[in-house]
Parts: sequence; C-alpha cells; structure tokens
Amino acid sequence: MICTIASDKYDSLLLHPLLKLVSIQWLFNDFAPVPSFNALIELVLRHTLLVRWGYPVLRWVPMYPEGDLLDYGHGETDLSPAEVLESTERDCGYGLDTTPAFHLRLEALLAKLDGLEKLCGSLQQMEETVDELFRNDPNINLRQKIILVNALQSPLAAQRIESHRKRFRIAYATARSDFLDLAARGFLVKGTDGHAFVFRAHPDLQHRMEELQAKRA
Repeated sequence: MICTIASDKYDSLLLHPLLKLVSIQWLFNDFAPVPSFNALIELVLRHTLLVRWGYPVLRWVPMYPEGDLLDYGHGETDLSPAEVLESTERDCGYGLDTTPAFHLRLEALLAKLDGLEKLCGSLQQMEETVDELFRNDPNINLRQKIILVNALQSPLAAQRIESHRKRFRIAYATARSDFLDLAARGFLVKGTDGHAFVFRAHPDLQHRMEELQAKRA
C-alpha cells in the first residue's frame, strides 16, 4: 500500500497535489496502517511526492537543547550533513525522525542524476561533433572516434591499448594500430606507464577540432 501511494497511482490524477497530501495525512492519522512508524512513513511519503512534483519540502529538524521545539526548515538548511544525520538520533519528546537524513540522501542522489544527465548530454554532443568531422574520412574508424571523444572529455586521462582491445574484442595489434595512427596524425601523445604504452590527448587537440569544424562550416 505504501509503495502504491509513493508511486503516485494512489488516486485520481485530477486531484490537486495539496489535496493528495491531506488525504495521505488523513489516512495515516485516522487508520494507522503502520502504528509503530505511522508519523515517519507519512512524512517520508509526503516529502517524496513533493520532491517528485517539484515543490519545496518542509523538513522536520529537531532543535538542539537550547530550544525544545521542532523547526521547519524551508529549502536549504544551514546544518551540515553530519548534524542532520545526528539529529535523527535525538528524541526531542516527539520520537525519532529520519526524514532529514532521508531528504539529505535524496538531494544528493538527485544532484548526481543531474550531473549524469549533463555528462551524457556533453558526451552525446562530442560524439556528434567527432562523427560529423570525420564522416567522410576513410582513415578514421568508429573505434578511433570513440578514442577521440574520450580524449576530448578527459584530456589528461591515460588511455591504454589493452583496455581498448578488451572493449572492442579486437586483436592487440589492431588496438595498438588505432592509437598509433591517431598519435601519428597529431591527435594523441604517446607515453609509457611502466612497460605499457599510454596515450593522452595532444595539448592542441581541442584547438585542432575547432579548426576542422570551422573548415567544415
């Protein structure tokens, strides 16, 4: 039942979000479906739905000894993550509440998802740019285009022949040729790490790509 409510399939889509929250509160207050954790589950559900709908969340954060009250923090809080987590272990006369910790972790997860979305968008744009620049170049294969995208994304990162070979399930000589050809054309710089070759983006790689793009335009 709790999972159904949290999935937002709980009642009519025509019902205003605030009315949904009121009905959730009414359900838990009057019917006590989970007596031991009734208030906690209700708060977690309401906060989850508010975040999903894009509304600000009112967080229940127990006050410290100088004030024996509960405080609703609107939006960002001045408390550090450690203080928020510690506050969930304090009973200020109203029982324990892990909502602040839940919301803190949820915010961190949403931030990571936002970052992942931006990274995916950036990589897709790079792939499209590289593909367009070398679309009619028979000397650059798909595997080498991916090497260039990696080099543009992380210029200082070392790319290795063995990792490339395993990724595309090709012979070592083929993987080595992919890198050496790009290095010979000035896109990569060859180095060593112990006994293994490593390849990094040429310092002028970004500039060279921009020049190629300008010529195409």
